[in-house]
Amino acid sequence: MFDSIRKYQIWDKLPLKAGFNRKSMLDKITPAIRNNLIKVICGQRRCGKSFLIRQIINMLVKNNIAKPSNILYINMEYGAFNFLKDHNDLFYITSNFKKNFAKNGKCFLFIDEVQKIKGWENAVNSLSQDFTEEWEIFISGSNASLLSGELSTLLSGRYATFTLYPFSYSEYCGITAQNPSQKSFSDYMQTGGMPECFSFTDDNIKINYISDLKDSIILRDIVKRYQVRDVRILDTLIELLIDSVGSYFSILGITNALLSSGVKTNPVSIGNYVEYLKDVFFIHEVPKYDIYGKKIITGERKFYLNDPSFRFYSTFIHDSSPGNYLENAILLHLLREEYSVRVGSIYGKEVDFVAQKKNSLLYVQAAYLLNSEKVIDREFNNLGLIKDNYRKIVVTLDPVSFGNRNGVEHFLAWEWIK
Repeated sequence: MFDSIRKYQIWDKLPLKAGFNRKSMLDKITPAIRNNLIKVICGQRRCGKSFLIRQIINMLVKNNIAKPSNILYINMEYGAFNFLKDHNDLFYITSNFKKNFAKNGKCFLFIDEVQKIKGWENAVNSLSQDFTEEWEIFISGSNASLLSGELSTLLSGRYATFTLYPFSYSEYCGITAQNPSQKSFSDYMQTGGMPECFSFTDDNIKINYISDLKDSIILRDIVKRYQVRDVRILDTLIELLIDSVGSYFSILGITNALLSSGVKTNPVSIGNYVEYLKDVFFIHEVPKYDIYGKKIITGERKFYLNDPSFRFYSTFIHDSSPGNYLENAILLHLLREEYSVRVGSIYGKEVDFVAQKKNSLLYVQAAYLLNSEKVIDREFNNLGLIKDNYRKIVVTLDPVSFGNRNGVEHFLAWEWIK
């Protein structure tokens, strides 16, 4: 058993092949190490979770936190681990690893795509809490509901969740060896940050890769998991959401749009499909918020992509709707910075994002260019309607900053988004 998985371990080699360094994520995860908390890494398929796990393993060994022989790495995407069917198999391999292979001291268990093991939570919970066996556990999965419902109750207070997104703009600049600039940011906010795309130089290969990845998310992460019967409706819904990034929708509105195009469906099915797409991190739903009344406005909401490459390479729309691409990039930046995000409305005027972190608020307007007095007045004045003392900013792709205008700051996108 151990011979069959040995080549994936760090026992005989240091370090493991781990790709581009995701320092910002490592900085977030490191403070949670050296305790019994289960570290949960969630994120879209192919966004780099496996590489991040290997980077954590390398860091543990490099910093003398763990011995190489005390680290067990399981990746359920690899056929070599197919013998792990359920929680009993997990108990079996960890018990034998601890007994016959590991040296004295704490052992570290990493399970990539843990949801593929039936009843995994029973083994993970038991191992993390067994005071007679020292295990520190890291798990990853491609669905946001990995720790929902009863499972969340079972592990209540004993886990820390970290969401991994595709490459940020600073990571994009790092992997492409570019400096922050208007040009590099314009490229990034369209082509996105899916890690494997950076190994391809031909656009046709990128188009095929993103298309295949989208199909894999649909068929493996949604259709199979949720037993969706009509894949055609789901596929049409995805195309609608891709083409309408940053537009207001309600579930009824989406349903009506699909019905008008000849698709037979209903609001219940569409509501479920939207939840599935959110669960696999394909889209993000941003509710509408009444800033003056301080309440969520039910019904309408906006949808954004977890990575703009699904729009750029799926439709190959190069320069269409640049403002929507900018909104999408800003939304992803705010989520990476762990803000809770809403779309704002005040006195009938729109504020693109109301972002909250702990007890602080940040108001953000996105505009492609401030190329007329009318546009400048609209973007700055909408924020000026908000009478609190929280920070208010306008983010654009202008070549130079307008500075501060009546308490509203202007930032160039490539200087503000990291």
